[in-house]
Amino acid sequence: MDQPWLAAKTGILLALLALAHALAFVGTPYPDSPTSTALSRDPTPIKVYVRAAATRYDVPEKLIVAIIAVESDFNPRAVSRKGATGLMQLMPGTAATVGVRDRLDAPQNIDGGVRHLRALMDRYANDLPLVLAAYNAGEHSVTVYRGIPPYPETRRFVVRVLRRLGDPLAVEKVLAQSAPRGRRGPGSGVPPASESSREAAARAARARDILESKGSLAPAGEPLPVPVREKRSGIQAP
Repeated sequence: MDQPWLAAKTGILLALLALAHALAFVGTPYPDSPTSTALSRDPTPIKVYVRAAATRYDVPEKLIVAIIAVESDFNPRAVSRKGATGLMQLMPGTAATVGVRDRLDAPQNIDGGVRHLRALMDRYANDLPLVLAAYNAGEHSVTVYRGIPPYPETRRFVVRVLRRLGDPLAVEKVLAQSAPRGRRGPGSGVPPASESSREAAARAARARDILESKGSLAPAGEPLPVPVREKRSGIQAP
């Protein structure tokens, strides 16, 4: 009587193992599945979307792939600390501007990102370093600093994309550039440039020499003449 019971018990165990194996197989995502780890690292499944957007907006496919690689490492679910989301790391405001409703949807994300990229290329006359800087840091920052902003993240982004595109001359040019000076003063959002006391003294001496040569400044050691205010609107200033 023990043998039939043992055979039945063994059969039940084998059936349970087979069922568990089948469930594990069903739960494994296919390579082309949006939830697949392979999709997050392999650019092959998204090439069809990249090619479509490149054709639609007349943007080099190689440029799009380089930006995706640097921005998200081909991870369609990537989210930055600042809230940039998806393959091309779209911010909520940018996504709304280009008509993207779901930033985690790969086709929408790529189409919206490339559409935004095309607008930047038109604005900056295809000046790629400026286009990339504006894509990463925003157009306002490029305007304020009159070039690539001094943000380390932005400068690294520009250099990495240019390197993936195989443009060493452009990379060297960007690396050789010092941080551009933006407009200074209150409300500009740019801190004033610092100047050493020796530089300030030399600059003041050069300015004094120029004014003395033109006769508009008293020689050194003599008091300056009191300026006379000009008439404005026919009214003599007191």
